[in-house]
Amino acid sequence: MDKHVTSVGMLFIFFGAQGVFLSLVFLGAISAGARLSDDETVASIMNVIGLSVIVPFLLIEALKIAGGIALLQRRSWARIPVLILSFISLLLPPIGTAYGIYAIWVLMKDDTVRLLATDG
Repeated sequence: MDKHVTSVGMLFIFFGAQGVFLSLVFLGAISAGARLSDDETVASIMNVIGLSVIVPFLLIEALKIAGGIALLQRRSWARIPVLILSFISLLLPPIGTAYGIYAIWVLMKDDTVRLLATDG
């Protein structure tokens, strides 16, 4: 299970970093679109909507990165948050569903529980 835990950690770091990058690109696009508007009210509304949508995504993606790093370090506390994030990933077909199922399978195994029980 050691290799599988490493794989899950690396997947979460990769997809978390990808999510952060895409969120920042989306935020930049919203901000650029707001700057193109002649109306300041429309621009400020676009910025507020963009931030209110992007900030939760950034938080989730940052948690994925932190959880992935903690799994690579074999921290016992990482198992439950990464499991929760894995269930959330199931809602992102097809790739999120695939790595979510894999992560749930790995993290629910008794061998993984024993491996992470020693806390790195």
